[in-house]
Amino acid sequence: MYCIFKVSRFIPTLSDCHCKLEWELSAKYCVPGENDIPIQLKNMTPNYIWTDCSAIKFQETLSSDTLQNYILEFNNSTIQFTQTSVDDASSKLSNIFLSAANLSLKRPLKKHTNKQKNKKWFDASLQQARTNLLNYGKIYSRFPYDPIIKNHFYKLNREYSKLRKYKYKQYKQSLISQLDSLHEENPKLYWNLINELQEKNETKKKCGVQPSTLISHFQKLSQLKGEFQSRYTELCEKLKQLENSKCFNELTPFITESEISKAISHLKCNKSSGLDNISNNMIKNGQTFLLKSFQQILTASHSSVTLLYDRLTTYNYSYIRPESDLNTATTVGFKFFLVNLQDLDDNNSKFSVTGFFEINWKDNNLTWDPTYYDNTDSIRIPSGYMWKPHLLIGNPYADAIVISLQQSTIRVYSDGSAYWYPADSYQMSCDADVSYFPFDSQTCEIWLLPWEHDASEINVTLKQTTVDLSSYNQNPTWDYVSSNVYTQSSTNGVHFTMKFKRRPTFFMINIIFPIILLGVLNMFVFVLPADSGERVGFSITLLLSIAVFMTIIADSLPNTSSPRLSSVVVKLSVDLIISALMMVCTILGLILHHRTDNVPATGFWKCFVRFRQCFLDCRKSKTNAVHAEKNKIPNGIALTDFANKTNENTYGKDEKQDDVTWKDIRGFLDKCLIVLFSSILIIANIGFFMDIVAGIN
Repeated sequence: MYCIFKVSRFIPTLSDCHCKLEWELSAKYCVPGENDIPIQLKNMTPNYIWTDCSAIKFQETLSSDTLQNYILEFNNSTIQFTQTSVDDASSKLSNIFLSAANLSLKRPLKKHTNKQKNKKWFDASLQQARTNLLNYGKIYSRFPYDPIIKNHFYKLNREYSKLRKYKYKQYKQSLISQLDSLHEENPKLYWNLINELQEKNETKKKCGVQPSTLISHFQKLSQLKGEFQSRYTELCEKLKQLENSKCFNELTPFITESEISKAISHLKCNKSSGLDNISNNMIKNGQTFLLKSFQQILTASHSSVTLLYDRLTTYNYSYIRPESDLNTATTVGFKFFLVNLQDLDDNNSKFSVTGFFEINWKDNNLTWDPTYYDNTDSIRIPSGYMWKPHLLIGNPYADAIVISLQQSTIRVYSDGSAYWYPADSYQMSCDADVSYFPFDSQTCEIWLLPWEHDASEINVTLKQTTVDLSSYNQNPTWDYVSSNVYTQSSTNGVHFTMKFKRRPTFFMINIIFPIILLGVLNMFVFVLPADSGERVGFSITLLLSIAVFMTIIADSLPNTSSPRLSSVVVKLSVDLIISALMMVCTILGLILHHRTDNVPATGFWKCFVRFRQCFLDCRKSKTNAVHAEKNKIPNGIALTDFANKTNENTYGKDEKQDDVTWKDIRGFLDKCLIVLFSSILIIANIGFFMDIVAGIN
């Protein structure tokens, strides 16, 4: 907030308030800068002249029929309990004063000063030359094309300019000669001659002080320093104590006519008016007609609501349970409105929500008849003036959470029903079950405990068996599933249980699918050519990738195995074991591949290869028999000859297969391992998804 003022009119006959001030007041949320200060200020209207006979004229004007009708209409109007209504009423009353003043009082006449003051060297000869030039200029404007008039006008103009320069030069020479011939020890005379020589005029000096400088100056003056600041703080604390005492609360809010008359009698006359041009003389001489109007405006802010508020807050019942018989338990109802799920951190077992409780009870100390207070059925009062249950969150995450907001209000109805809505961001502990991550659901609760009252003092009831979701905003990670509200007789507490289900799409794309893809890629380690030299590097890379995924999952899950390990962790462990076995088998295969032919293959490896060859030959012979039955045997060839020929070919191949190399053994081993590990991987994936489906159901 800042204020700019300037002196509009100086009145030396008055004692203390001897100037009119022009104000421009602006309220902002922060201190304005220099660029925000309005420089353009409006001029005030001239004040009214108050003489000895002005009082009689002003009262006669107020008693006229026209203004009496305005006053009667104003007194019969109702002023609402709002700032706008009070401002409008004040403006109407000011208009009544100004209307009477305009009809009965006079305003001062404006003094017209000479705007252009002739200089000292501008003598009568120059004034005559200037007048002749202006008069002839009018003739020249009428006959602009007459050459004689034109030449004569320019001649007069040249003569006037020469005479002006001559007079000015002569004036300066006289000043210089005066300075040279000055022998008096008078500095004032000397500087006056210097100022005249430099053409300085004190009457035309302008104030060079900027409004921002004035503002900063008065702000520094208004700041309290040292002992004044400590004294000010002490007085403020004492005032707060007095406001809470009984003497302040029992004062009547109504302002009577006698109080207004007494205040008006202390006003001093012949003081300058404010911005509304209503002086103290007008108020003192118009109180006979406008006393009721004054009272109506001054008491408008103290409506029936204020009376009711003062009555309810006169005494402090915050430590007295609101029952006529203290042996009777106070019935307190609870309800929770969920606004937002801030965080459900299963790694740290942290459950954070934003919401508010609806806690209601009946206070027999705060009842009233609405007909006595303009049918006011309810009112809000600060929570510090009445009793409220002391509540504690029984499962806080870190520090204890006590629900006792000092700045909150409680809505009280005429029958004594009280409704309290404490709102906050609450952080509770919640044991997470990540057995089926990321397809898991978490159940967390808010345990509300009345810690200062037992079951004999407070009877806990439920307004609703579920959490209210009328103000709930969806969470991007968790979906709300269900809720349950129940009481616990042993602790007299209320449990608000909420169940949330994780949205698994993000984790499926970033964790589940890459894990399955890594398992599939592991199979291709046996397909790579052994001579390429990339088998071991490929298998180690996949093994490390699975290990990295295990680290990521371990950081996202709590460090516990209760109630069981997560399915994703088990799946990664199985994949890690399979990848390690594949790497070992790859190394063994490369050892067999790089053995020289000088080392003969052992009978163990030959049996594996021959078993595979016999299996393939049996399948091939069956296929040939089927084809022989379908096709005709060539003419002239006996069936026995055809069979003998087939046996001879087979025998020839068997002789060639007796020479089994280590590369043949390695190739056969790769095919067997592909089948083996593919089967194991398929079984592991099927088991993982069956476990997830069983957990979801």
